[in-house]
Amino acid sequence: MPHLSSRKLSETKEKALKGRLVEMLRLFDRDRSVSYALKELLTHTESVMLAKRLGVVYLISKDKSTLDICETLNVSSSNSNRLF
Repeated sequence: MPHLSSRKLSETKEKALKGRLVEMLRLFDRDRSVSYALKELLTHTESVMLAKRLGVVYLISKDKSTLDICETLNVSSSNSNRLF
């Protein structure tokens, strides 16, 4: 599982970096460009983890039960409940 360095960024720097990431992703105007950018930015594990998190949020928005979400996405109930 990916982890962050123990050397933390200041809140200001972290906020600025996240803002730059959003700006950069907005520059991509075609699905192919976004797909390429995400492959460059994220490891396979990170992209699967992000996809599952987005899947949990989507299924929550469709009023699926925690059990349905866990079985559909093969995630633990604690991961699913964390996003509820």
